[in-house]
Amino acid sequence: MTPKLTPIEQQVLLRAAEIISDKAHWIQGSFGNWSCLQDEPRVCALGAVRRATAELISPGLDQVTRLILMSTNGSPDRRTYETVAATLYRAVSTSVPVVNDNQGHDAVKAMFCKAIKAEVQADATSQG
Repeated sequence: MTPKLTPIEQQVLLRAAEIISDKAHWIQGSFGNWSCLQDEPRVCALGAVRRATAELISPGLDQVTRLILMSTNGSPDRRTYETVAATLYRAVSTSVPVVNDNQGHDAVKAMFCKAIKAEVQADATSQG
């Protein structure tokens, strides 16, 4: 059974999917300064998760503080990022960077869709 995400983790997953949906904002082969920085114009799949986490978990913090929080074991930013990244991994049963860097933008969008669908199903199962 797929572990159910918390409401904030669900929001991060949805926001990351929104960030990555436009191919003009997507990049392959680069993590882009950890991509939780607002001035990064293009991000990879995991960079979108980092950016969404930063936007929703620690809004208003400066870039250096965001990087520190994302790097600190046990911080809410790090836990949320890792949980959402694991959800993407379970959706495709392979490395998220492999999908991003080798399979292309359509595969990245499909991965997010599959993860969101699995989460909706897990949510329905827990309520029923």
